[in-house]
Amino acid sequence: MLGSRKKPCCGEAMHIARRAGLWAVAALTGILAASRGTAQDARAPAPQARVLREERTVDVNGTTETWRLEWAHPPGPICPPDDPGWFTCPCSGFEFGEEGELDLVRSRSSGEIDRLHVTPLFSNDEVPAPASEKGHAALRRFPVLASDLDAWERADQFGSPAAFQEAVVERTVINILDLRDFNLDGSATEFVLQIGVLPCGKRQSVLVGISPSRPGLHAFGSAEHPDRPLVLYVDHWEKLRTSTGPLRIVTWSCGDHASEVHEELLLKVDEIGIHAARETYSCGEPGQEHGELISREIL
Repeated sequence: MLGSRKKPCCGEAMHIARRAGLWAVAALTGILAASRGTAQDARAPAPQARVLREERTVDVNGTTETWRLEWAHPPGPICPPDDPGWFTCPCSGFEFGEEGELDLVRSRSSGEIDRLHVTPLFSNDEVPAPASEKGHAALRRFPVLASDLDAWERADQFGSPAAFQEAVVERTVINILDLRDFNLDGSATEFVLQIGVLPCGKRQSVLVGISPSRPGLHAFGSAEHPDRPLVLYVDHWEKLRTSTGPLRIVTWSCGDHASEVHEELLLKVDEIGIHAARETYSCGEPGQEHGELISREIL
C-alpha cells in the first residue's frame, strides 16, 4: 500500500530496543558524571587550621586568663633572612618576620570571652611588602643579633646563604605579648605592637590591651580621642611607662631626611588616661634647635 512502512521483525525490534537502552544508559551516565563534576567544582576547599603565634597567662583583677595571638591561616614570610633587604630601613622591627591575618584572643576556664581582629591596625603604607600589598599584619619572629649583617655578608660572599638562614630559624621565637602597665592603672594588661616604620627606623606602634574604662580588648587612644588609636614610636611608650611626670620628646629634627620642620611630642599619663600633643616648629636660624611654633595638634 502506497505510503505504508514495513514493521520490523522481532530481531530488528530487539536491536532497536537494545540501541535505545544503550543511549539511555549513556545519557544517564553523562548526567551523573556532570552532576558529580559540578558538585566537586562547587565544593569549598578545606579550611586551613589557625596557627598559634604566642600564648600568655594574664591576671585580670584576680582572675586567670589566657591571651593568644593567632594567625587565621599559616603566615607567610616577611623580611626573611634570605631577602637581601632584610636589614634595610623598611624592614626595621619586622626582620625575620611573618605576615597574615592576625587575632588576639582572651579566654578563661569557661572558654573564649573576647577577640580582637588585629589586622586593621596595620592598615597603612608603612608595613613592608608583601604585608602592605595584601593588607596583612606583620610580626617579627626571630631576634636580630648585632653580628647578623656581617654573618649574612660572609654567607653571601661564600655562596652559602642557606647556612645563615638555618642559623636564624634555630633561634628562640621572640615574645610580642610583653604585658606591662603603661597607663599606670596598676594592672599589667597592655603591650606595644609595632604597626609600621617611618624613615629611617622610626618604628610606629600602638598600645593594645584592656583598661578599667574599656574592659574589652582594644587599641588605646588618648584621653581626648579614646576611639582613635594613638600611634607613637616604640621607645616612646617605654619612656611614658617609666616617666614620673610630663614628657617632651623630639620626633623630627630639622634636616632629618630633609625635614623642613622641627617636631616635638608632649606626653603624660594620669587617672583620666594618656594625653598626647604634637608641636611643629619652623627650623629657625642656623645654630637654633628650632624657630617659632607653627601648630599644635592634640593627638
